[in-house]
Amino acid sequence: MLVLIDEYSRESLAIRVARRLSSYEVIETLADVMLWRGIPEHIRSDNGPEFVAKDLRKWLANVGTGTLYIEPGSPWENGYCESFNGKLRDECLNGEIFYSLKEAQVVIEKW
Repeated sequence: MLVLIDEYSRESLAIRVARRLSSYEVIETLADVMLWRGIPEHIRSDNGPEFVAKDLRKWLANVGTGTLYIEPGSPWENGYCESFNGKLRDECLNGEIFYSLKEAQVVIEKW
């Protein structure tokens, strides 16, 4: 899951559910949110391969957004997102059994 949280408003901007997410899918999700909410000064993320990919970093630089990567093993540096993920697990994921990817996408993205 790709979870996008606005740190200022603490609002969930997007949840993208897939078996695997490439940097292209991250760019697509970010672009959709940026069209709707505007271009942020920076994004904070972990150091996953989809976030450190050259294509994503190049695209972010082209739109004028910087990157802030949290240190590996330091989830407290991304506290709002970690808190949201915990609530998502407690309130949605722990109470569901998904029989298909499509079902997971519909239920989780609606939540």
